[in-house]
Amino acid sequence: MPLSLIPDCLEIIRKKIQKSCQRVGRSSHEIMLVAATKGVSAPEILEAFHEGIQWFGENRVQEALGKIPQLPSDLKWHMMGHLQTNKADDAIRLFEMIQSVDSFKLAERLQKVAAQKVKVADILLEINIGREETKFGFLEEEVESAVQKIQDFSNLRVRGFMTVAPFFEDAEEGRPYFKKMKMLLNHYKNLDILSMGMSHDYPVAIEEGSTMIRIGQAIFGPRERPR
Repeated sequence: MPLSLIPDCLEIIRKKIQKSCQRVGRSSHEIMLVAATKGVSAPEILEAFHEGIQWFGENRVQEALGKIPQLPSDLKWHMMGHLQTNKADDAIRLFEMIQSVDSFKLAERLQKVAAQKVKVADILLEINIGREETKFGFLEEEVESAVQKIQDFSNLRVRGFMTVAPFFEDAEEGRPYFKKMKMLLNHYKNLDILSMGMSHDYPVAIEEGSTMIRIGQAIFGPRERPR
């Protein structure tokens, strides 16, 4: 996308956030916008940063390793994609938060690495709320046990949940899944982050209680696919 269009795209998104919040009596200050930068160039990311975006999310450690050193240290980074255990060391070093902790095995590895670095890492547990075979994450019935076990780790701080809801052409059809996620979070008074909602469905997610949205295409335009 031409850099000149990014400010306009962000203005549209911010207005939609405000409208969604108004509809349900929330403040737009409750919503953290994380710009999803998979396949996005450093100049585009910098333009979004200059327009007030502070938080950015990567899906792959390898892409982040090449990109983050090119950009100012003021940018804060989240890991949002599936994380392999052998990339845990880089993930703990690069990211302020790891949103995609999708198994107890991964949590164990992150705890070990964080302890070695004498660091407490903020994480979200990824929930496969649609029970989709193509997606990673804990199932609903696994959440309670996972939270209890992982909260015992001294170098990981569970802040809440993340989900990638099933995709529907009509975003309204995703509403029941967002409702379920909010109900899950409500069971845990010490958890405060609910990361759900992407470019096509974030207004609905906000209405159902999302506190963090992950927006890529609506900011930066369609990503070019490899030939």
